Amino acid sequence: MARKTRTEADRTRRVLLDSALELFRRQGVVHTTLNQIAANAGMTRGAVYWHFRNKEEIILALWALHLFPLSRHYRDSLRALDPEHPARHFRTILSAAFSDILGSRELGLTVRILLRSVEFSERQTELQRVSLEERQSLYWVLVGALEYLRGRGYVRTGLPVEILAGGVLSYLHGLLDLNLSVDSPVCLVNDIPRLLDLFLDGILRPEPEGGASDRAPVSPDATVESPSHPHVRKRQ
Repeated sequence: MARKTRTEADRTRRVLLDSALELFRRQGVVHTTLNQIAANAGMTRGAVYWHFRNKEEIILALWALHLFPLSRHYRDSLRALDPEHPARHFRTILSAAFSDILGSRELGLTVRILLRSVEFSERQTELQRVSLEERQSLYWVLVGALEYLRGRGYVRTGLPVEILAGGVLSYLHGLLDLNLSVDSPVCLVNDIPRLLDLFLDGILRPEPEGGASDRAPVSPDATVESPSHPHVRKRQ
């Protein structure tokens, strides 16, 4: 068989990922086989194994294709809050991230698959490692953003920013998990701004009408130490 060009190989890989995403949606990850993914894509089993050794590699590829660019974009945004309206910008970023996920079929399905596929085991899998690194990265970015907002006078509680960041992360994760469940009573497409305000109003003060607070700013990239591990610095 003639060797495929890089473009042809990339095209085949994308077709297989689209096929896997559709089957995962219809019948779940557990009940989907590599043979079914190949057949659904109109390809041979060998074509699947040329690109992926197992379903975990397919899920990781879906994450890299659909979620990683979005996650990186919003982490970068949280590191560069608008100095004129930082608290408002913080809320807008979180709301926009939800809107992007819920407004894209591929993103929504990929998030659902990731939330349902990371299972507990004594041996850490690559999927578990990537999922953990993603959560830790977002957590420390939230810590930095909240530290910046505290320095500007927008945080209304005296709780450590590490606790606040953990609360925000847990709330966001819970909303996504509930919304992406079958027959969910929550419709984030319509309610996400109000649901975010419901939680964030307990953490952040409203911005003054004239604009930003006059307090001296603290960079969101300022180094923050882990409270339980003082020698561990903030991760990106």
